[in-house]
Amino acid sequence: MSSPFLSQLAELQRADRTRAKWVIVPSHSLGHTLGERLALDGAGWTNVRFATPLDLALPMAAPFLVERGVDPAPDGIGPALIMRLLLELPARVPSYFRGLAEQPQMAEALWVAIAELRMAGGTAAALPRAAFTDERKHAELRALLAAYEQHLVARRLADRAVVFHEALAHLDVCPIQPADLSIELPTTIWAPLERRLLDSLPGRRVVPRALDLPGLDVPRRMTGLAAPADAVTPAPRSNAERLALLMEPAAAAPAGDDTLTMFCAGGREAEVEEIFRRIGRAGLALDQVEIACPRTEQAALVWEKAQRHEWPITIGPGIPIALTRPARALLAFCEWVEGGLPASRLRRMLQSGDVRVSESGEGLSAGQAARLLARAQATWGRQTYAAAPGRLAEHHRGRAADPELSEDARARHAERLDQTRRLQAWTAALLALVPEAPSAPLGRWLEAAVTVVKAFARKSSELDGEATVALTEALADLRALADLARPASDALALIRGRLDGLSVGGDRARPGHLHVTTLADAGYAGRAHTFVLGLEEGGVFPTLVEDPVLLDTERAGIDPALRTSADRVGEALYRIVSRLGSLGGRVCLSYSRRDLREARATFPSWVLLQAVRVLQPHETWTYDKLVGALGEPVSAVPAEPAAALSDAGWWLARLAEGGGSAGPAVGEGFPAPGP
Repeated sequence: MSSPFLSQLAELQRADRTRAKWVIVPSHSLGHTLGERLALDGAGWTNVRFATPLDLALPMAAPFLVERGVDPAPDGIGPALIMRLLLELPARVPSYFRGLAEQPQMAEALWVAIAELRMAGGTAAALPRAAFTDERKHAELRALLAAYEQHLVARRLADRAVVFHEALAHLDVCPIQPADLSIELPTTIWAPLERRLLDSLPGRRVVPRALDLPGLDVPRRMTGLAAPADAVTPAPRSNAERLALLMEPAAAAPAGDDTLTMFCAGGREAEVEEIFRRIGRAGLALDQVEIACPRTEQAALVWEKAQRHEWPITIGPGIPIALTRPARALLAFCEWVEGGLPASRLRRMLQSGDVRVSESGEGLSAGQAARLLARAQATWGRQTYAAAPGRLAEHHRGRAADPELSEDARARHAERLDQTRRLQAWTAALLALVPEAPSAPLGRWLEAAVTVVKAFARKSSELDGEATVALTEALADLRALADLARPASDALALIRGRLDGLSVGGDRARPGHLHVTTLADAGYAGRAHTFVLGLEEGGVFPTLVEDPVLLDTERAGIDPALRTSADRVGEALYRIVSRLGSLGGRVCLSYSRRDLREARATFPSWVLLQAVRVLQPHETWTYDKLVGALGEPVSAVPAEPAAALSDAGWWLARLAEGGGSAGPAVGEGFPAPGP
């Protein structure tokens, strides 16, 4: 079943090739993906212009803002700026959040709430007292919002909300012309200011088509913030297409094919390994396969497996930056400093391969430096890194000049002396980054962190280079707090906090590459085979937790357009079910029966229960019956050697074939280490 929206775009393109057609999408990558789908389907995308609301607002607002000397506000400066403004509020302002002001998570939460308020058109003057349960909270939040507004005015900066307000004042310079067509991606819930701009645009608007989802309630905010859509009744021709009937499985008879399959695994790694085995066993072209994950950490696991098997892969949401060498080196540096500069942690940092002693590795490698540090018997504290290697250097100097030793022995000691001196210079440069005073300005720590990332971290891939740039920019966002003096633990907590949520390597689906995406964005690439993993109970949809800054009742009192916790869950449910219903092709659903890291059993999500009802709607299904029907969970070890994707997998499968008889031979060849 093709996407009703894509079919509509193709019809518009064939009917009116020469007219400009504007397609409003939430991201550039999605626009490129939809354009490629049009091209692959033979419709082409000449004169089709994919744009985000901000793409339309910027050319309308920028000339007038620049004329007044107003510059765009840096995107990532928000949390640090909010922390600074909160700490600088006058003492007469009642305190509510200030006790946690220096916590990175608190600053991030406040920034998210303020940004959401501003994109809803909210201002400090309009913040209603009656909406808040606590008078102190209202007073402080209003003062913080006012301080932020004054900061923008005083520094002549424009955040996203200012750009949209300015664009609304200059609709006559809109890039969309009256003769153009415009259409929005259906079911996309825009921010209120984005919705106001889209409703004010010229051109002839086309009502988008969207797949009707029987049995599923339309989210509350969709009626006011998403474009009105023509509902298309699903007409499934296969069991995979019948996922559009997930909430009403009995609405149509099963197709009797094998386009929808399921399995369970004994662990998350086993689940990913089984997906890779199925791809290999079927001989599928990688660019015909998409893997959808409910959570981004699962996408990172798929990426790691693909790297191990040397499969080309693109990751829609990217991978957490903490998986890259520069970020790991920075985190290890923070741990080393907080622990009191122990030599044991510095040795682990050198042994990890995430840091380098020299750019070329000549003269002294990181592994050699770790062994020298251990041989020098360094302990902890700043002084040990001069004293212990100094004693080792004196030892090698004396031995290198000892006439009673052979020439080769003296040469070895001379080489060790040179390596020890290099180690001394390297540790001295690293220690120079650490302020000796108990409290130092945050700017000093930021300079140290950037130096670690740029000069001390090892870069072994293009991804590491991207991470270096991303970390440098993220740390620069904290410059608003540069003169704030803080103990090492507080400063390093702020630095680590900037890494939270950062990802690198995000990319759209590319030819020749396996593609991994989130479940909420699955199916847009239109690939013939889709694997949906991680369908465990509690892991598919967001939890019903209120915002830490603005409670649901407060949000409703401020502006009904603000999203509540119930809205967040309902909108996620609607989007995920709509994406599952749009997959088509061949779909495989799976979940892991155990969480091996937390050593606990996990259970299938109700999505799997509904999916099996889609396959067999006339039977009575329970969770116990579903678990039984899925059978024995698959293992990371293939059932037969021929299915193995690596030498290790083949070896383990052969070992399993041998049963207990292979145990003694393995024990003899690989004896257990002694006590």
